[in-house]
Amino acid sequence: MQTPADWPNFWHPGELAVQERLGTRAAVADAIRFVRPFMPDQHRDFFAQLPFIVIGSVDPAGDAWAGMRFGEPGFAASPAPDQLVIAGAPVPGDPIEPGIAPGREIGLLGIQPHSHRRNRLNGRVRDAGGAITLDVVESFGNCPKYIQARLPDGPLAPIDPAPSESLAALDAAARAQIGAADIFFVASYVDDPGGRRVDVSHRGGRPGFVRIEADGALLVPDFVGNDFFMTLGNFELQPRAGLCFPDFTSGTMLQLTGDARLLPEGTAIADPLPGACRYWRFTPRAIVRRPGAVRLRMRLVGWSPATLATGDWQAARRAALRAEIGADWRRLRVTARVDEADDVVSFHLEAEDGRALIPPEAGQHLPIRLTLPGDDRPSLRTYSLSSPPEAGHYRLSIKRAGRFSNHVHAALAPGAIIEAKPPAGQFTIDAQALRPVVLLAGGIGITPLLAMAHHLVAEQARTGIGRATWLFQAARAPGALAFSAEIARLVAESQGLLRHVRVVDTAGEGGGYDALGRIDLALLKRHLPWDDYDFVLCGPPGFMQGLYDDLRGHGVRDARIHAEAFGPASLARRPELGDIPPPLAPIASEPVTVRFAASAKQVDWTPEAGSLLELAESIGLALPFSCRGGSCGSCAAAVSAGAWTYPSPPAFACGAGEALLCQARPAAGSGAMLIEG
Repeated sequence: MQTPADWPNFWHPGELAVQERLGTRAAVADAIRFVRPFMPDQHRDFFAQLPFIVIGSVDPAGDAWAGMRFGEPGFAASPAPDQLVIAGAPVPGDPIEPGIAPGREIGLLGIQPHSHRRNRLNGRVRDAGGAITLDVVESFGNCPKYIQARLPDGPLAPIDPAPSESLAALDAAARAQIGAADIFFVASYVDDPGGRRVDVSHRGGRPGFVRIEADGALLVPDFVGNDFFMTLGNFELQPRAGLCFPDFTSGTMLQLTGDARLLPEGTAIADPLPGACRYWRFTPRAIVRRPGAVRLRMRLVGWSPATLATGDWQAARRAALRAEIGADWRRLRVTARVDEADDVVSFHLEAEDGRALIPPEAGQHLPIRLTLPGDDRPSLRTYSLSSPPEAGHYRLSIKRAGRFSNHVHAALAPGAIIEAKPPAGQFTIDAQALRPVVLLAGGIGITPLLAMAHHLVAEQARTGIGRATWLFQAARAPGALAFSAEIARLVAESQGLLRHVRVVDTAGEGGGYDALGRIDLALLKRHLPWDDYDFVLCGPPGFMQGLYDDLRGHGVRDARIHAEAFGPASLARRPELGDIPPPLAPIASEPVTVRFAASAKQVDWTPEAGSLLELAESIGLALPFSCRGGSCGSCAAAVSAGAWTYPSPPAFACGAGEALLCQARPAAGSGAMLIEG
């Protein structure tokens, strides 16, 4: 077989065809400079440090398989620059083994997750009686993107004697494993005049980045890479491919062989994935599951920055539904009513028209409107959703506190109709972050934090990756602790991920709480191990401000404290010196003419008029609002002329050209303002 230096063109026709179609041919024309017929010393040392090597092989029937060999560091050694020896006997039941025989070509990938390094090596097997002795044909470094940082979580396990299992199709466990994967390996090959060339490569993304289609095929997004398109070029000439999904938590390895096809540019994809440049489709023909085959358990310690720049299918579906359904008011039917605690009732909601609901992000709120008895126009409120994205329905848990909530408690029963806009708000949580999180709830502030806790536990079950979570819940008495039974079940399901601490002002008979008093630093210190936490606060303004001030006084960075307040009050923050935002423009001191386009009404604003929302109300306009504190975004409106400012930075970040009318005032020097609402 020729070496790369002998080839008149390093790229084979399949790679050239893909590069030509995608416009990268000129950019990678000289890539042969990076490919050697030997291993440089750096690569020889690299392979000798590894506890596993990924192997791609082709069995006698012509099917490609990808798999992994494990050993203590040093089990792979390079006695000469053009040779690599991998210790260890063949593993029974591993489908890569029939393709590892003297004279056969295989592909190798060395990958070091904690450093994001990977190097490729392709060659011919000289001996495979025990150890694999390989003559090097191609050796080159590979793109380090999309490799999540992992570290060993215990010693190398012995070879598991459990037999491998052949599957006719993806079963529930296999689907769950693929749906949780943030990594897989792909083997491919071509036969060209110089001989067979076998490659094995890595693919990574957010958990579940490989989507299982209705027919059992896998839809794989292809992100920005080095533009060589070696794997996709192989598919162009030879569709047979092998995929390996390792589960570094359970030890199960899922290996599939089948046919891969690069989808033509412009192919319509349902709910396209942000960050995907193109897609390929893999149809499995044979599936092997091998419990315990991943002998090295590893824990995730960091995400690749390239991975974080990609999207996830759930967010893509949410965006597609928003585009399909729109942002208008929608009729929802109450399907269930549940008493949760003293003065707290939950209402389960589904769409009256039977269509799908837009899944919320955990922590978001739902704007709703109802016309109260005696009123001639509807009232609008926003309530945090206590249901997580996975629920499939909306749940509003509402405390009796005023005229609107009193009407809801008295009048809403199963079958009742309310109107709602899509879920909104920026008070959300990143389930894939690795820093432990402390949720601090005061009273009805438990609702968004409960949704977050559900989501964190669900994501751990789905991906095997979880954030250690503490939920501190404060109420006036045990009977006011909403969702006690539900949270207890969630703690039990979480397998140690979630801990719940109940704090009450007044003890009652029968217990039902863990601490008397209030949530303060002393209580947190008693329950929290020493660590670097994110703190998430939700509750009445005094509860929030007191905890925020205590945490900042204890040295917790402002950026580590995330909060949402109820009512017309916002958190008074004290950012670090380097994080202080630029000063806001001063508020106008002279009258400014303001025109509201929808009503064609015009009025002069003066400093005594207050916010633009208050100005609108003073001339009889009923504009949408809810919190009046700049935290929910319900009052956001486009401003097409004039300039505005705020007394203090609001919590909700509007889009470009939008103002929060409940807080906004004309800015000094502003001309006439035109509000599109």
